[in-house]
Amino acid sequence: MLKRLNDMGLTILIVDHDMSLVSQVARRATVLNFGKKIAEGTADEVLRHPAVVEAYLGDREVALGV
Repeated sequence: MLKRLNDMGLTILIVDHDMSLVSQVARRATVLNFGKKIAEGTADEVLRHPAVVEAYLGDREVALGV
């Protein structure tokens, strides 16, 4: 439903920690860590940003399988 509303031109603000949801519905995202902006861009860019991976998904090397 959120994607359909957005496709109709409606801007939606979602505040969530569910990265799976964010990756499915967001075109652009801003990520905060303890109130400080650490990344901003498309959902794909943000979810791959090293600071986001470290802050929300754990150790970067473990999360990326390195």
